Formats: sequence, structure tokens, C-alpha cells
Amino acid sequence: MDTKPGWSSPGEWLALRARIKAAGFARIYDLQGSGRTAKIFQLLRPNPPEWNGTAWGCALPDRRPEPKKRHPIQRHRQQLEQAGITDFPEQDWSWFDEPVDFPLPERYVLLAPGCAPHRPEKRWPALHFAELARWLVARQLTPIILGTAAEGEALATIAAGCPEALDLRDRTSLPQIARLARGAQAAVGNDTGPMHLIAAVGCPSLVLFSHASDPELSSPHGRKVRTLRHIPLADLPPKDVEQALSDLLG
Repeated sequence: MDTKPGWSSPGEWLALRARIKAAGFARIYDLQGSGRTAKIFQLLRPNPPEWNGTAWGCALPDRRPEPKKRHPIQRHRQQLEQAGITDFPEQDWSWFDEPVDFPLPERYVLLAPGCAPHRPEKRWPALHFAELARWLVARQLTPIILGTAAEGEALATIAAGCPEALDLRDRTSLPQIARLARGAQAAVGNDTGPMHLIAAVGCPSLVLFSHASDPELSSPHGRKVRTLRHIPLADLPPKDVEQALSDLLG
């Protein structure tokens, strides 16, 4: 609904206001809590819908200090509790499923070595992932490489460094990644979107962080998640990752 108009486009702001008003919302939960969403709340005056968030003057304010210094999952839960929602059932991901059309090994570990193209500092080197893949093979675990064509060079480096790995680049949808994660022994990856999905469906996950993000504020959530942070990430020794993964696997 929010087309994100610029401040030099008052007509677009008024159109956004009209769309929200026309929807007839009784209550709005602002889970972003940004300056922009606070301005949208003010734009809805007079008589805005009940607003749950950090905007000044809203009916259901998030009163805890420094909301941006809490993990979003924790912040959202506390925010909803203040709004009277206290029942948080375990997430059911069974609807998010899509069969895979290729045979899978009996025991495998997912590798997610990619990241946003403009964030190279968040990538653990492909050669290190290749070394980790060989370590997995030595323990009778098949590495499965996930990614897209945009990460082709890194994925090709890993595949070349570990021919036993199953290379699924550009062969998996997000629901298929979730399906793979449910059957995996574990997953290892950079601080990237697929790792959030993999962890959420219950796969034991080891997530590698650089200086670019704080795991206390942005780590994936799931039943069994461990993070490793090293600055710079490129210097994180493969032996440290192997030990952390060994501990995760139990």
C-alpha cells in the first residue's frame, strides 16, 4: 500500500492517506517503528485508527525504551503484549511446502554462501566454504549448495573444491528450500535471507556474521540457532566453523 513517496510529492502522500482511510482499519500495528511510519500516523490525523507502535501520540504505544536496540522478534512480541495479544502459538510452516524433483542424499547439510551483491563484507570466502564442504564429506554428510546465478562464481568455487557436493544453484524456490531444511542435519550460511527461512522451519543453523550486522539484533530465530561473529569475516578460520558445527550437530 505504501508507495514510499518522496517529500517533494505531496499529492502522493495525500493519495496514500486516502487509501489507508478508505480501507477502514480499526487498528494498525506498526512493526517497523521508523520515523517514516510515525509520519504516516501523523498524516492520518484527525481521528486516526488505533495505532500500536512508537509514533508520538498513538493509542497503543510501545513504551519500552530504545526499541531499535532489541531484536525485531523480541520487540514485536513485547509490542503486541502491550496491545493485549499474549498468546503466541508455535509457528506452523506446514503450508509452506513444495516438493523437490531431484533425489536427495540420506544425510546432508545445507550451505548458503551467498549474500546481497552490494554487501561483500558479509560473505565468508568461498574457498572456506569449500574446505567446510570437504570436512562434511569426511563425516559422511553431503553438502548441498544453495544460491542463485548472481552468486555463480562463489558457488562454482565451492562445487569445484568439493565435487561430492550437490550443487542446487538456481534450482530451488523458497518453499523448496524450506522443504530441504526440514530434512537437513544442519545448515551453515552467511547473514542472508535464506538462513532466516531455514532456521525458522526448525533446521539447526549456524550463521556467520561480520561487522556489518549485530547478531543480537538480527540473527535468525529458530529452535536451534548458533551464530559466529568475526571481524573481518574473511579471517574467520574454517576450523572455528567446523567446531561450532560439530557442537551444533551434537
